[in-house]
Amino acid sequence: MGSDGVWGNVDATVDFCEGNYALVPWLAEAFNTISSVPIIVMGVIGLIETRRYASRERRFALAFSAIIMVGIGSTVFHATLRRGAQMLDELPMLLANFVFVFMLIERHADRKIPWLPGALWLSALALTCIYLFSDQYWIFLLAYSAQVTYIFLRSCVVARRLSREEVTPGARVALTMFMLAGLTYFTGFGLWVVDQLMCQHVQSFHLHSFWHVLAGFGTSSWIQFQLAVRGVACRKAVSMRFLPSGQNPILPQVVFGRPVKSSSN
Repeated sequence: MGSDGVWGNVDATVDFCEGNYALVPWLAEAFNTISSVPIIVMGVIGLIETRRYASRERRFALAFSAIIMVGIGSTVFHATLRRGAQMLDELPMLLANFVFVFMLIERHADRKIPWLPGALWLSALALTCIYLFSDQYWIFLLAYSAQVTYIFLRSCVVARRLSREEVTPGARVALTMFMLAGLTYFTGFGLWVVDQLMCQHVQSFHLHSFWHVLAGFGTSSWIQFQLAVRGVACRKAVSMRFLPSGQNPILPQVVFGRPVKSSSN
């Protein structure tokens, strides 16, 4: 909240709790801008390490690339608080969820749904048109909330099925990543809600910045969850390592080994 600055009039349809241009004259929301950078870093690391140690499937490259785009858009948006930059933040968030829905539905090695990519492309195009021709923040919130709710509930179904089947090491990795993703993402969401509703009392804590980091970590972990699920479905030997290697690991990374032989062989 606050006055206009070096980037011109604040014309975004939402202005968050952090004071505008309060820290430096070239960043509208300095803390929110800086906290967006780790999202980019997590996306880049996930993209590189997944290709190196697990899968080269296009779905995972698209998923981590989407995180990178969200991080870039968030950085530009919070730095400027301009409407065009807001679109660079919010539209990638909406479109990324279509990639995640595809990963959830078509996760089996031997089952393909020919019409699914086309249906998702058309849905993404329709939502993009609605978003671009509207000027209401609540439309973004409604669409994004609906997407996240669907992804979470369907992920719960996938995790439950994994837990009911024979719990292999790969399934344990998947369930661990699912719980980690849910814990971090929804903790961040809770902080976002508090920041929105109690701004006067919590402004100095910069809770929106914590939302950025936790949501980015949670989304990255959710992709790792899907990576492990895909590995189990494709009968890969699934394990987990932490990055960076050493005494202070931070990011979990799913690793694929050689295919597991069928018990019938």
